[in-house]
Amino acid sequence: MQRFILNSLKIILVVFSTTCLFSCSSEPKQLSEVTSVAEAKERIDWYMAIQVKKYQELCAGPRNDTQKGKFLELAAEIGEIYQAGAKCEKLDAEYQSEVFDYAMSSLHSNKDFLALLNENRCNCW
Repeated sequence: MQRFILNSLKIILVVFSTTCLFSCSSEPKQLSEVTSVAEAKERIDWYMAIQVKKYQELCAGPRNDTQKGKFLELAAEIGEIYQAGAKCEKLDAEYQSEVFDYAMSSLHSNKDFLALLNENRCNCW
């Protein structure tokens, strides 16, 4: 009987952990779906964190022409942040401007992204 209870508890723990993992790490709404500035900021923060991770992974990779091409692709992805305000189709213009300002402050706080966008240079090489 004790073995049955222990196995049951293990199963419940695994199910709970898996559910929490998937629900806690879910992707925020797309910018076109947001209905508030707070939701847009959450999406921008999530997007920038993903780009930082990609940048770090590229920095850890080999230094060759293929990798340089991947950095340029990443620069194009990061550059999409300039459209953040306009992509918030459900927000009024004043709120779109607030989202744009937030996106720009997020971008400008990352010197690696600025070097990549403005100078086509990665700081880790």
